[in-house]
Order: sequence, then structure tokens, then C-alpha cells
Amino acid sequence: MLFRSAPDFEASLLSLGYDIPAEMVHELQRDGAQRDGAAADAASSTISHTLAVDLGCGTGLAGAAMRPFCQGKLLGCDLSSRMLRLAKKKRGPDERRVYDQLETMDAVAFLHRCLEPGSADLIVAADVTVYMRSLGGLMQGAARCLAPGGRLAFSTEMCSLDEAGGADGQGWVERPSERIAHCAEHTQEWVRAAGLEIVEETWPNKAKYETAVSCSLRIVIARKPTDTLTLESWNGKWELSKRREDWTSYLSFLGVPEAAHELAIKAPDFHEYKMSSSNFFMDHKIPGKGMHLQF
Repeated sequence: MLFRSAPDFEASLLSLGYDIPAEMVHELQRDGAQRDGAAADAASSTISHTLAVDLGCGTGLAGAAMRPFCQGKLLGCDLSSRMLRLAKKKRGPDERRVYDQLETMDAVAFLHRCLEPGSADLIVAADVTVYMRSLGGLMQGAARCLAPGGRLAFSTEMCSLDEAGGADGQGWVERPSERIAHCAEHTQEWVRAAGLEIVEETWPNKAKYETAVSCSLRIVIARKPTDTLTLESWNGKWELSKRREDWTSYLSFLGVPEAAHELAIKAPDFHEYKMSSSNFFMDHKIPGKGMHLQF
């Protein structure tokens, strides 16, 4: 249906008061301002500094809302080539094309085939999940492509846990409109399982819907943590210049006489660690005490 109605698709959405892309941009800006603090007010309107992605971009409504606030490239994908022909014609306020690259492709496939791991600082999926059943693949693909600190913003239609089959159910239900609704519990679990954290969950059109309960739509912003540990992050050498005051049990375990504890606590202390998927190496030296622990 969407393929056949491409020329009228955008006009139909706008006539219904569709404003999810603009509201997503607003929430991303608000999240950025809260994260960066008052000192970053001048740059708070920027939502992407490097690479932004518009999944299921359609005719480019979301891209047009995003483009003025993206400093880097903006890529888009959609299953409909007719939609993309219209998106390709879109221009921003500066008369530049809205998108730097467009691909006729499924959203999850695009994440895996067209983006390098950790390359994007923003991925947006506006009105896309209503055509997807499980959101696990989308979340995993987004997590793969996001740089640490990067954000995923998506909208979804909500259903109750019972409608979605309960705690052990599939997590979604197909409405008579053929749109897919997802329950909050499973949606949150899909996000967490991908290693992302939800930083904002709100609803659109607050002038019409005063509370979240009165609106079946949600806008969710999730972030890839910046402190994700890898094996490589454990490797290195360093000296402890300040010692813990409470090392008596550890020193006793090492066999250091109690009379020498104060000297040991203040002595230079050198550490080296090397880790791989199959090996662990540690080298711990306190030269002043002749201690050398290695395994």
C-alpha cells in the first residue's frame, strides 16, 4: 500500500497532524542539553556531530526535521524506491540535499551491510517499528553501529503485556490496522539485551494527550554506554602513587610482617595486566619490599 501511495503519502501524514519527527528532534535536543549542562547551551541544538541515520526514511519527513541539526552526514534507507525518489529531491533550508546517501533496503539489513561498527552517533527510526514484530534485530543492529555515547531514537505503538502474550509471550500484537504494537516490558528488554540504556521515554502531541496513559504512542531514546569494557581496556601498565590505607589484610595475606606494613603501604607499586579471550597475565611489583607476584 505504501509503495503505491508514495506521491500522496507525505501529504496524508501531514493532514493528520503527524509530527513525530519534530518531536523526536526536540527530545534529542533536550536530552543533549541535560547531558552537556548549561555550559553547552550554544551547541545544544545539535543532535548529531558525525553520522546520523534515518531508518525507514520514506519521503524524508524525519530527515528534513533532522538535517538542520546534523553537523555531519545524514544517511537514509527505505524499502520503497518510489518513496526514496521523493526523499532524494528534498532540500534543507540551505538548499542542500537533505540526505547524503539513500539506499533501497530493509532497516536491519542496512545497519549490517552499509554501516561500520561504531560509526554513527545517532540512529532514528520514526514510525518504523509499527511494521516490525520482534525489535531484537533492530536493537542489536543499532547497538553495533552506534559509537559509545551514540543515541537511538525510535517511536512505537504500545500494547499491554497481556495483549503481547504475557511475560513469556512474543512481545507484540498486530492491530486490525495491520500496524504492530509492542508492550513496554518486552521493548525495554530488547533495548537492554542489546547493551543500550533508555534515557528518555515520552509520548507525542502532549497538547492533545495530557498523560502517557491517554496516548498509545511512545518516543524512546536509548544510548550506548560510553564505559563499555573490552578485553583491550584491561591491558596496560601503571604505578599506584597513592596507596589504600586499608591494606593490612592484603599485606598479611602476602606475608608482609606487620612492622613493615607502613613502609609497604607507602612503597611504589607497579602493575601490568594483559588479557585476551583465552589468557590472563598479571605482574605486580613492590620493589622496595622485594615483592614480585606474577601469574
